[in-house]
Amino acid sequence: MSVVSKCLHCAKKQPEKNCQQCPDLIGGGSLMKVLPKTIQVNLLSPDGARYQGEILVINPIALGIRSSAPPGVSYEIEIMENLTLKVAAVKGKGKGDTRAYDILSVSRLAGTSERLILTKAKN
Repeated sequence: MSVVSKCLHCAKKQPEKNCQQCPDLIGGGSLMKVLPKTIQVNLLSPDGARYQGEILVINPIALGIRSSAPPGVSYEIEIMENLTLKVAAVKGKGKGDTRAYDILSVSRLAGTSERLILTKAKN
């Protein structure tokens, strides 16, 4: 069963189940971390609309976010003053207002990378 199929099956059979603890939401194996305290963020769409959200789980290439932001567009999230992520929801992964988001780019003072880890930045 594919991960998307698992999410759809879970949404129908176990609607009350928490996605935050599901290893299939964003994957990453041992690199996936369930945050002990969620991180409150604003998702900024290309048209300037802002949606509140909270990061629940994280790995170097994806996030699990609870938000009312509509899927289908990319968003910018400012995590800290000098750390901004560009993300896009993964179709069919998650349920309700909790979704998996791929990290498209990570912008820091040192440059831009494709992962949320300490790597040599590309300029």
